[in-house]
Amino acid sequence: MTRSLTRRSALTVLAGAMLLVAGACATPTAYHPTDPLGETLSRLQDARASKAMGRVRGYVVFGQDIFTRFKNHPVSLVPISPDMEDAVTAIHDGYVADRRAPLPHRKALAHFTTLEQHVAAIKARGLGDLVLLTKTDPDEGRFDFPEVPAGRWLLVARVSTSVSIAYWAIPIEVQPGATIKQDLLDTNFWIEGLLKNSTAGE
Repeated sequence: MTRSLTRRSALTVLAGAMLLVAGACATPTAYHPTDPLGETLSRLQDARASKAMGRVRGYVVFGQDIFTRFKNHPVSLVPISPDMEDAVTAIHDGYVADRRAPLPHRKALAHFTTLEQHVAAIKARGLGDLVLLTKTDPDEGRFDFPEVPAGRWLLVARVSTSVSIAYWAIPIEVQPGATIKQDLLDTNFWIEGLLKNSTAGE
């Protein structure tokens, strides 16, 4: 009886050891934060507090040989969480796959509303000061964000033409002490949508 119990105990210990080894050798489960936006905002706050700042600048301009410069034009930098970046990228990929054809007005508006809701969620947390706003200068259509906390951001702007409205939403990575030059051009729209009163605008 004692010998049987001893053997059984040894087998139990061996089985436990094998489970521990198997657990140690297993591939770690990917980490998915339960609050991606909250963690993103916390990292940006930490970067700002430690003065880990970078710079973002560029132009809002159309054309290659003859330029149309958008002067006194609003541009913003919005903190972007991984899930939101995935959504923004998927929308842009669909636009590119469709040969950059302007979207129906309602569809384009729905996509842009997604960005507006994201900004509203940031402000609802009392962190609206992390949504950075500026305007292009009155001479060359140049914008400049001289102090941006290090981290992931979305460079956002929009402009209307006679038949459509174009949106930019470009993800960027700001590094401490570094300057990012990112122009907003008619060749790097996030999406373009028809105006409501244009042909097929609905």
